[in-house]
Amino acid sequence: MTNIDPIALHKTLSTQFSIKQIQALCVEMKIDYENLGSAGKSGKTRELVQFTQRRGRLDELTVHVYNQLEQMSQQETTAVNDNKNK
Repeated sequence: MTNIDPIALHKTLSTQFSIKQIQALCVEMKIDYENLGSAGKSGKTRELVQFTQRRGRLDELTVHVYNQLEQMSQQETTAVNDNKNK
């Protein structure tokens, strides 16, 4: 991937993901969530983006975020369809 906007990635993480989802993302990427520094969801997501950027892993983070968003979208669609069929 190229031309990843770290600010947009941070915004997506901080608005679309829960703390638990961010923690799970860190586990998947073998990143210690507790060592990211900062406090609160916005601070942790900012640190996560900066951490991966410094280590040349921003593409990897972006792929994980994209995959998780797709999965969340599919779950939402399934839930909506299940409610329509009731």
